This record gives sequence, C-alpha cells and structure tokens, in this order.
Amino acid sequence: MADDKLFDDLLKQHGAEELAQSHVFPVIIDAREEQETNASLQETLSLKRSLISPEDELKLTLTQLRYQIEDYLNEDNYDPKKTVGFFLTEYIRNLGKKQKSLASEINVSATELNQYVKNSRALPMEIMVRLELHSHGIIPAENWLALISKEKFHLLKANEPLREQQKQFVII
Repeated sequence: MADDKLFDDLLKQHGAEELAQSHVFPVIIDAREEQETNASLQETLSLKRSLISPEDELKLTLTQLRYQIEDYLNEDNYDPKKTVGFFLTEYIRNLGKKQKSLASEINVSATELNQYVKNSRALPMEIMVRLELHSHGIIPAENWLALISKEKFHLLKANEPLREQQKQFVII
C-alpha cells in the first residue's frame, strides 16, 4: 500500500517519537463506522445541551454577543453595518423577544426603541445603563458608548469636506 510505504519512509527519516509529535495520521474508517461515530457524537452533544439551563444558555448567548461587540471594537476597520442598531437587533434576537417586549422591560416606548434599532435616534446614556442592567451586566453600558464613539471617530476622520469648510475660521 502507498500509505504504508509513506509511513515507512517518514519513520526512517524522522524516527517514531518525532513523527508522533509532529504529524497527524489519518484514520480510515468505513461508512458504517463513520455513521456510528457521528451518531454517538450527536447523542453526546444532545445530552450536554440538555444539561444547560435556559438561564445559562441565555447567559452564554449574551456573552457571545458581548465578545462579538468587543472584537469589533478592537478592530481597526470601521464597518458601517455594525452600528448600535445592528448590535441592539442582535441583542433582541438573542433574547428571543420582540422589540415591543424589550421596550416594556427597559421602560421605553416601542417607537423609541425602534428608532434606536434603525439608528435614526442616538442611544442615550440612560438607555445604555438600562441595557447593561437588563443583560445582568453581561453587556456593559460602556460597550454601547464605544460603538457610538467608533462610528463618530470614523465619521470625523473621513469628513474632508468638513475640514475644508472649517479652514475659513482658522488663521494658519
């Protein structure tokens, strides 16, 4: 077999210990064994998932969203799609709620929340704090503020017409 010859050649060149540490050798299994392995894995995953409470699952989901926000904030690139409204929509989706329900829970009108989601109204600090409290501190208010700051930073940095317009007010 070609695989046996390859293995023998590698063994002669590198030795058994070096091969074991530096190579992964493929395991060849037939279709039945693959099917059994996949079924066993699915069964194990289902069992593990069933042990997670709905509250813990929600915490994990919100923590994942927090990391997505923080990863984006740590990127140098600005993405015009990743606005406060985008992440607020993700927050609502992860909760499995409707906007109206969240609006009620953070004591704002559904219309007002919709304006934040659509980025037609700036998210005030009071609402940032309410969202932090609502998420049980998983998504800090500072993350919402940082999203706004990232957008404003980009808009200021990229606004050459504003710079040209303001030159008339400065003596150089």
